[in-house]
This record gives sequence, structure tokens and C-alpha cells, in this order.
Amino acid sequence: MLIEYGDRVSEIDGEYWELNDLRAKLNLDPEDASGADQLMSTDEGQILSGLIPLVSELLDDVEVEYPDDLIRAEVSTEDLVPLFKGIVPYDYQIAATKKMLLQGRGLVELPTGSGKTEIAAAATRWYTEQHGLRVLFLSGSALITTQGRERFLKRGVPEVGIYHGDEKDLGPDVVSATIQSLYSGIKKGDERVVDLLDSEVLIVDEVHHLPAKMWTTVMSQSKARYRFGLSATVFDEPGEYSIRDLVLIGLTGPVLIYVPLRVLIQRGILPEPIIYIARIRGDRIKSSNWDKVYKLGIVESEEGNDIIAKIAGQLSQEGTKSLTFVNRVTTHAHQLLPLMQPLCTQAAAYSGGGRILRYVGDSKVDGTWDLETLREYINLTDGLALVATSVLDEGVDIPDFGAVIMGGGLKKARRVVQRIGRAMRKEEGSESPGTFPVFDFIHESHFYLQRHSEKRIQLYKDLGLQVRSITASGVEL
Repeated sequence: MLIEYGDRVSEIDGEYWELNDLRAKLNLDPEDASGADQLMSTDEGQILSGLIPLVSELLDDVEVEYPDDLIRAEVSTEDLVPLFKGIVPYDYQIAATKKMLLQGRGLVELPTGSGKTEIAAAATRWYTEQHGLRVLFLSGSALITTQGRERFLKRGVPEVGIYHGDEKDLGPDVVSATIQSLYSGIKKGDERVVDLLDSEVLIVDEVHHLPAKMWTTVMSQSKARYRFGLSATVFDEPGEYSIRDLVLIGLTGPVLIYVPLRVLIQRGILPEPIIYIARIRGDRIKSSNWDKVYKLGIVESEEGNDIIAKIAGQLSQEGTKSLTFVNRVTTHAHQLLPLMQPLCTQAAAYSGGGRILRYVGDSKVDGTWDLETLREYINLTDGLALVATSVLDEGVDIPDFGAVIMGGGLKKARRVVQRIGRAMRKEEGSESPGTFPVFDFIHESHFYLQRHSEKRIQLYKDLGLQVRSITASGVEL
């Protein structure tokens, strides 16, 4: 079977039986219209080019024909180190960058706080300074897009444009943009977006979102020959490829490097989360309706909200800033803030669109803050208890929190890992990362909630983290 390498889609010259053998080995169900056709069409003889390494492993006698001008370089450590301006890179950061430049595409899976953006900036500098290529850095969040631009500039990229909301600076050869803005531009036929998607290098942060329609639409329109994805948790279930996972690999490439969280903790690079578990019994919920179960057992749980507020209050009195994650800000966060306010030096809630709700004295004050304003508020407010939704789940560089409270329940491994990672970003120059507490709960009021709680606890154990019990009554920490 001959595969001719392309930017997004590669042409396959193979026999009928070879193509069907490939379909079977990729576990593509011809009747599954949800994703199989995105990966491969036997009628057209095409396959998403990121799957080429996987295809080569699955089938014998696969020959790949690469373009003569494809850049795949072996770069020495000595040449890479200067690209990490202002920091001494770790060995895994050097290894990841080397693999990116050698393979030209693929996924970098490293824990939160391990410096993935630094790797992206180093690779960006190499492609722009050595080969004059244009680089497009994508994310699904205006916060991450703005932060990415700041970090690239800090690490020696001379100019970085930005494309999101009302900001449309497309002059430089490096542009940081949101998926949402590009998707909107594609739908409107905006020529500026078409030009951006002609960039030769594409780097996607929080790439695990890629199988979503908006993300795949943008990625499919990209003409980038060199494609990379960054994430702390690439796949939903490690070791099991779903159609979503194969689409992700197909539009970017295979995993180039994976470093487990426990390795960086053992090496003293990242702080160690200590998991404290409290039981919340509550009144037994008889409904089988999930929304009602979640509302009664999590959002409106008097016992649960009371212990969250007590934990935040005790941390605040000790001078520790805490970040409590919830999933429904207009209901859950607004229930928690009045309970936290008397116990904490300052309590606030931050949600999508940059909305901030906080107390000034006994009065609630609404506002809209950008990331820099939020950072400054966190830095200057000792003992802050901040309640946040998924807007702070991923990628946002806020290293000041000393504790995380998992107030939203649920079971998805990726979200759990992302949320505990919010306190794993140590300050530059700090000698020892130390430890920090993560508070979670076993909700016993309904089978669904208890099962989700047990899955989270098992995940903590699978990650090699210490899990300890605390008493909800009195919050003995």
C-alpha cells in the first residue's frame, strides 16, 4: 500500500482488501456515520494524514511517499536551549521539542504546569527564525489566547498578532487566535481567516476538544503542513482509541511524548496534591432524573455547601487562597458565596465572559474582568476564596492558589485532572514545589452521585496520589 503524504488528507493507493483490512483494524464501523467517514473513505482512497504512523503499525508493506521539501530536522540540544528564553528547559521539554521538529506533527501530553506553552514557543521560534514559516496558535478560550500571546512574547517571539473578539491584529508571522473567532470567520467567508488558515504551522492548545464540530471544521480548513496539539489529557480513556480519538490523531498526529504526573512530582518539578475526602450523606434522593439528582444532591445540598464554605473559611483564616470549582455558576456559586462571605477575608465568583461577582462589605458587586485584572485581584487578596466554573478549568496560568475544592462533583477524568492542576503552577524561581491540598467529597444521597465520587477517588489512586479522609463535622484538617 502506497500512501502519498498530504497536508490534511493523504491519498492511498491500495487494493480493496487492504483498505477494508485497514478499516477493520482501525475499528471503523461502516454503519457508524458519527465519525468513520471523517477518517477514511474507500471510495476516494483518502485518509487523515495524522493516522499514517498508526496505519504503518497496523498493516504490512506500507510505503509512505513524503514531499521532497518537507522539513523534518534533527536539532541538537545546544541549538534548542537558546530558544527557551528566560528559563532553563527541563529534559522532557527538550525531548518534546526535538520530536516535534523531527516528525513535523503530533501530540504533546504533559501535566498541567509542566511548561507546554514554553515548548510551543521554542518550536515556533525555530520554524519562524530558521525557515520563515507562519505559525497559528489556536485555543478555545480568549483567556488562553491572550495568555499564549503574552508567553510567546516573553519567550523571545518578537511579534505576536491576535485574533479574537474585537482584536484583529494579523500583521505578524505568529498569530494567537480562538477557535470560535475562526469558525465564525469561516462561516462568513472572511478572507482574513482564509489567509490565517494558510499558515504553514498550526499549534493547538487544549487539543482534546478537537473532535467537537467547531474544532474539526477549523482544523479541516487549515492548510498547515506542520500540526501539533498540546494537552494534559489527550484521550478520554488511555489505551482505548475511540472514533473521536482517531479524528484527533488524524487531524494532528500521534502522541510524540507523554510524561505521567507522578513522574514530575517525584522529580520535584511539580507540587504534590494531597487529596482529602469528606463524606456528605444528605437526605436520600429518590428521583432518577439526572438534573434533579444533581440539583438536590450537589447544587442545593445544605450539608455539602456548608462544608465547602467551612473548608474555604478555614483556609482563608490561615492565609491560603482556595479555588472552588462548580458547574453551575448562577445557581451553585451564588449559593456558596453568602456562606463563604462571613468565614473568608474575601469571597468571589468568576465565570464565562469574564464575569466577576464579589462582596464589598455586605454588598454584592457585579463586573467584567479580563485575565490580567483577575490575576491582580488574586495576587493582592490574601485568603481569597474564589468560586469558578469551567472557564478556569484549562490552560489559564494562575499560580497563586494554595488549595482546590472540587465542589462540582461529576466523574470525567479529564476534567478532574485539569481542575486539580489549577494549583500545580509554581512560581518562577521557587526552590521547592511542596504540596497542596485538594478537597473532594463522597456524595451518598444518590447512587449516581456516589458512583461518580468513587470514580474520582479511584482516579486519584491511579494517578499515585495520597488520599486521606477528613471529618465533615468541624472540618478537622
